[in-house]
Amino acid sequence: MSKILDLAKSFEQTSSKQAKDTEQVVATEFKKHEQRLIDLLSENEQAMKSAIQEQNKRLLPTMLKTWSIVAIAIVTALLLMWGILTYQSKKIAQNAEIMA
Repeated sequence: MSKILDLAKSFEQTSSKQAKDTEQVVATEFKKHEQRLIDLLSENEQAMKSAIQEQNKRLLPTMLKTWSIVAIAIVTALLLMWGILTYQSKKIAQNAEIMA
């Protein structure tokens, strides 16, 4: 009976040691895996930032062209209104002279 008890204790110790070893290996591998995921996420973040910056560089000329067209249209409209107001004021002045 003593041999069975000794075998059981020996098995328990061996199992406990294997469990601790396995736990350490799993913890180490988990940390490696976690670090690799963090590195991959950082790389992905940098890639996305670069892609966004490139897209912004490509969109800048288009945006400037669009806003310049809008600005030209507004300036043209203002000049046209100024011309019309000048013409109307001259007509009013001429009519006022005629009436006087």
